[in-house]
Amino acid sequence: MPRIAVAVCSRDRVELLEQALASIDVAARRVAGEVEVAAIDNGSSDATPAMLARWRDAAPGRATMRLTGT
Repeated sequence: MPRIAVAVCSRDRVELLEQALASIDVAARRVAGEVEVAAIDNGSSDATPAMLARWRDAAPGRATMRLTGT
């Protein structure tokens, strides 16, 4: 079975990111095989970190990363 990996990067776009991740989740359910999704927060100052934590904890195969920069 194929393995698919998807990475999504975002910064301060919590609503669009949430919509994108929901669309990916729908598509992933249609795929025969394992799908891994990683969402990367590029230093957001909005509600992105909290939304990503809820999304990550809702299902297996989800990972998040927070980039803070210098």
